[in-house]
Amino acid sequence: MQNTQCLRLPDLYVGKLLEMSDSQLRQVLSDHPKEASVWIRMAAMQGITAAQIRLGRMLLEGQGLSKNPAAAVTWFQRAADSGDDDAINMLGRCYENGWGVMVNPELAFQHYLRAAQLANAWAQYNLGHCYLDGNGTQRDLYRAFFWYGQAVTQGHGRAMNLLARCYEEGWGVARDMSMAYHWYQKSAESGYFRGQFNWASVLADTGQTQAAAEWFLQAARNGTQNVRRTVANVLRASRDAELQAFGLTALEYCCEHGDAQDCYRYAQALLTAGAGKPELDKAEFWLQRAEALSRESANLAAS
Repeated sequence: MQNTQCLRLPDLYVGKLLEMSDSQLRQVLSDHPKEASVWIRMAAMQGITAAQIRLGRMLLEGQGLSKNPAAAVTWFQRAADSGDDDAINMLGRCYENGWGVMVNPELAFQHYLRAAQLANAWAQYNLGHCYLDGNGTQRDLYRAFFWYGQAVTQGHGRAMNLLARCYEEGWGVARDMSMAYHWYQKSAESGYFRGQFNWASVLADTGQTQAAAEWFLQAARNGTQNVRRTVANVLRASRDAELQAFGLTALEYCCEHGDAQDCYRYAQALLTAGAGKPELDKAEFWLQRAEALSRESANLAAS
């Protein structure tokens, strides 16, 4: 894949744009929003399915264009009409979440089923959720397990985590902790943060402290802010001194993306470092950061 920094507008033809990853496209849209979006829109209007899906995503997320979920649905539908499984899955997501259409669990299920039968891994994963939760269809744990398994055969990291959960809980399959551990590890190795958190929990429970800490921190780096906070809480509450120490690192990750309360918690932890030496200068820095964020929040609320 060509580096986006080397691309110039005369070279930006639609094939390159459609082959780009989301992060690469965001960079191009940031550098040349009007030109890139025009290229993709022209290709979509000419019936190029990949361009129709890309345009739908841009409209859904507001990338290079004004956010317009209803228009996104129109483009997903055009691509779906040609039988594209990615577009069919995206229509399912729109109906599930109410993006540009009224929420309709039954239609979401139907689209997921159709795309899953076309071997779309994301649709297979989403269909597994429908059966697990009884969303848009009757709850069926055996079918949930089956469709998670289908997605797993295509290397879907999130599905691996849910397949592990099925084995752990006995959902649609005989309870088997060795298989649960196996798939939690596979999910973690795929880079999925929830799989990393669950695999870290397994390692911690079996006394593998160093490995557990490393996977907890991986989950904190890759996960959402709530996951980072959960990791910090778990590590800080551990009876293991080594895990508690790693909890400070997790709290620092929270500060990098968080609010005043995250900064305050980290500063407080630095001042009460247990058996370790309190880090006064560092604590003072994060207390000042917490105060600054609090003032910013108050000013925004007042404006």
